[in-house]
Amino acid sequence: MKMYCNKCKKEVEPVMETFNSEFYTNDKKYKYRAFRGYCPECNSLLEEDPNMNLKSKDKAYRKAEGIITAKQINQIYEQYEITDEKLADILGCNSKQVVKLKNGNDIPTKEESEILTKILEDQAYFKSLMQ
Repeated sequence: MKMYCNKCKKEVEPVMETFNSEFYTNDKKYKYRAFRGYCPECNSLLEEDPNMNLKSKDKAYRKAEGIITAKQINQIYEQYEITDEKLADILGCNSKQVVKLKNGNDIPTKEESEILTKILEDQAYFKSLMQ
């Protein structure tokens, strides 16, 4: 992934550095692995990649709070061949919300996450919800 160096005035393949950082949500602190890039020619700090850091923050938040990941939600789709509409019915939301959850564009509530995690881990539970 190339980044623009303002000092060299060209796009370069950055030298990436990872470091520990933290963020706060609802007065609670979360630690995550942050990323920033440096120009390989002049060693200037380039703009941080907000997407990489956002994904890292999301991962840290979900892990700390016990929230299911989008990857795990997609495993439910693969495992059970369920539709967006049926999963929305189970969760008590609409199919647009379910699409946001499976694409990682939204975070499920704690209750939704618990249901989804149980579906992923327990086929008998899933079958009981389908009746």
